[in-house]
Amino acid sequence: QLINSSSSNSQSLSMAFLERIRDTSGHMRNQRFSLLLLDHDDVYFEDHSADMCIMGDKEEKRIEGRLKICASCVVFDPKDMVVPIYKFPHSSIVDYNTAFQVGATECGFQLTAKSYREMKEGNIVKPWKTCKPDVPKRFGFLIKFSEVEDVVHQLLELHDAWRDKIYSERRKILLDITRRRHASITFNIGWIEDISEQIVHEVNVSRVLPLTHNPGRVLLTNAIIYFQPFNNIDSEPVFRFKLSAVKNIIKRRYLLRDIGLEVFFSDDSVLYLAFDDTKERDKFDSFIQKQEVVELEANDQENMMDAWQQGAISNFDYLMYLNNLADRSFTDLAQYPVFPWIICDYTSESIDLNDPQIYRDLTKPMGAQNTQRLEEFVKRYKEMPEPKFFYGTHYSTPGYVLFYTIRVAPEYSLNLQNGKFDRADRLFQSIQKTWNNAYEGMADVKELIPEFFMASPDFLRNNRSLDLGTTQGGHRVEDVLLPPWASSPEDFLKINRKALESEFVSQHIHHWIDLIFGVKQTGPEAVKAHNLFYYMTYENAIDLDNVSDAAERKAFETQIMEFGQTPRQLFHIHHPSRRGAILLREPIENGEGDDGETEKAKTEQGTSDSIDALTVGVETIDLQSQPWGNFNHLQHKLTLPLHKDIITCVQLSSDGSTLYSVSQDSTLTVYSLTSYQHLLSYKIGTSALSSIVILPDEDSLLVSSWDSNLSVFSLEMGTVSSVWNAHHDAIAMVRVVNYDGGVLAISGSWDGVLKMWQLKPSGVGWSHECVAELLEHNEEITALAVHQQSLMAISGDSSGRMMLWDLDTRGLVRKVQDSHQDPINDLCFTPDGLLFVSACADLTMKLINVESLVEVMVFDTAEEVTQVTTDGTFILTGNVAGVLTLWDAVNEREVKSFEEHKDPISALCVSHDGDKVVSGDEGHSIVYWSTSS
Repeated sequence: QLINSSSSNSQSLSMAFLERIRDTSGHMRNQRFSLLLLDHDDVYFEDHSADMCIMGDKEEKRIEGRLKICASCVVFDPKDMVVPIYKFPHSSIVDYNTAFQVGATECGFQLTAKSYREMKEGNIVKPWKTCKPDVPKRFGFLIKFSEVEDVVHQLLELHDAWRDKIYSERRKILLDITRRRHASITFNIGWIEDISEQIVHEVNVSRVLPLTHNPGRVLLTNAIIYFQPFNNIDSEPVFRFKLSAVKNIIKRRYLLRDIGLEVFFSDDSVLYLAFDDTKERDKFDSFIQKQEVVELEANDQENMMDAWQQGAISNFDYLMYLNNLADRSFTDLAQYPVFPWIICDYTSESIDLNDPQIYRDLTKPMGAQNTQRLEEFVKRYKEMPEPKFFYGTHYSTPGYVLFYTIRVAPEYSLNLQNGKFDRADRLFQSIQKTWNNAYEGMADVKELIPEFFMASPDFLRNNRSLDLGTTQGGHRVEDVLLPPWASSPEDFLKINRKALESEFVSQHIHHWIDLIFGVKQTGPEAVKAHNLFYYMTYENAIDLDNVSDAAERKAFETQIMEFGQTPRQLFHIHHPSRRGAILLREPIENGEGDDGETEKAKTEQGTSDSIDALTVGVETIDLQSQPWGNFNHLQHKLTLPLHKDIITCVQLSSDGSTLYSVSQDSTLTVYSLTSYQHLLSYKIGTSALSSIVILPDEDSLLVSSWDSNLSVFSLEMGTVSSVWNAHHDAIAMVRVVNYDGGVLAISGSWDGVLKMWQLKPSGVGWSHECVAELLEHNEEITALAVHQQSLMAISGDSSGRMMLWDLDTRGLVRKVQDSHQDPINDLCFTPDGLLFVSACADLTMKLINVESLVEVMVFDTAEEVTQVTTDGTFILTGNVAGVLTLWDAVNEREVKSFEEHKDPISALCVSHDGDKVVSGDEGHSIVYWSTSS
């Protein structure tokens, strides 16, 4: 029920704006006047039947229509739709002549205007015409069925408010007039459907509509919500909403004030109300929810997140749900739902949704996609005074919404832009150009709207034959130009939606959620992610209720309305990644099996895809049967004081009987875990030793050190058999694989350089030759892992970047730049080589697909993980608190913690048979663990 309600709710939400446009368009064909012809802060009071005469014209023809009185203007709406609507701003009216009469019975008035506007001539949607005659023009109005004196009195009162008044004085007068008029209007009890209904509450509100709002009176009974507008803008004098049809109620911010309430109904209708204050809003909400007939649908945030993680709801529906939760509404264009750009390739003839290169970087806001442009933003940020911001424009504004929807909502664009369409070169012409502007332009960082992932292609076609102009290049703006890989608007939307639901996006979209709705939205995390916008766009940036100056308040409201609002922050920790229905494949033993089971397992499981998809609840993995299934019973056996400084690396012999360790005390030690004897302690040089690996003959060890040397230590001779200077700075670690009859070693240094070394047995020692120098990293290497079967390596540095390498070709396979932003502490491959685990200083541990770089799982760790290793089903970690932790990577949960260390764990190794574990710490202790009793 929860999942279905989410899907249906997102569909009803997504219909709201376009359906309202269609309703408005139909309404306008029969009645042209709408609130969209007025200024944003104007109030429509009433209208009267009247005839208009244009004085001074040769014929002085009388035009039949309706005279509409508003707070900021007078509008005449002719009955004949060929004739334009005339709008006279009060500020342009020079004077009134109240002694206008035709014949003995027809009375009215005249107004003289120095300018006026003509709109919708021929009922065609086009830019409004501004008329400024050389001499102020006179218009006569003959009033029908109303008292001329009453009409004239109202007009003169408004005219006086606009004459020779500063803004604050005028606004105060207009507010007094508006309140006085609205106070005189009561709810007409005759509109109540059933006399048995009980009145619960009644209050003045404004009904919020896209770009406009209409004041009125709302009355709540135990069965129905009634809304009665204070004017006759709609054909219906009252709107009825049955409480039995209410399915969801959401409290909203409106113009950054917590005064909105949006009610959703089962017939997909929506009622969005703005109250005078939060207290009145909350009271009304409480009254609704107390009515017996109201049954709200389940809408639990944690359950929705879990459903999305499990793949039970789509990415589209989950993003719609988050938008809804974060005050984004189709009814409020200042807080319209925001969706991400997904695809970045709009030039290719065809597109492969399995290719990660066609997707935008979801870890970064649009302003940070282009490194060169970002440098300019950062430079400007550093130079500006507080409050600082990277981007002066926002990613979601009413202007951007109407930029995309101009072909289906031209009246809204005209309203927002004071009766004009933007220049043709600035309109929504093509997908590629729009992406390029958002990627390169210094004043454009906009994201997308949900329509790019929905079914209707109307917003991409000029079905209304609008005259949108011609560009400087001579191109007439008609339908939106599509990328070459889309055969039609329908095809474009279909591919875009498929991309949104792709595996790549599913495993990365949580990063974008962090930026828009989560931990990277504000504060230091936002600064670090280059995701900081102008301060006025954020919630609680300003309390409009405490702004007493009318002009200042108006300026704030205009900025809020036109320059965008950041969604309400929903998450204060990193959003988890999507798990979907994907589990780790069963692990393959590292190394050659005696009976070829390794290769058999590879063949049966396949090698072309990233990971096997095992459906949750269909195929169950017996965790106890896995190599580390007994780690739940891991026991502390012995604590060994073998060194005098931080333990940097520990290794176990292939049979698990012998322990090798190195430390920052420059000492290599060898210890027997069968006889519990300290076999050897040997000082190699005078610098710290950083890592150790056992060479294939198991008689030699390769040791790295901070003096930039690599050393081969012969266990048989008990001494160093060869040593060479390998780097220009300290060596952080070295790893090896069997290769071409010898060993291929890869070393990583603090200088950011990786080097590959061909080692071969030579007499009593090993020869060495540098066969590759890899320069992709710009920061010090902090982690390194290799995989024998696939001949792959993964390296990580202090900036959080990781690189995948092909050890056979000695070349870069792909960069992993988006998963972490802090130092990589450790890396390891799963035994099958299809995934790797990264442990980062950002308190996350991630399981990442080697081929697609999809983040299969993300573990949020309470403490920073310093060491990590895995058997493919379980992950064993050591952290800065000195705790070993066993994680179940199938069910994404912590299994058990083992506390024996008193200092941060700095080294970790598991025996091949999974029976023994050895861990070292910064307090120079080594702990031996075993599953055997």
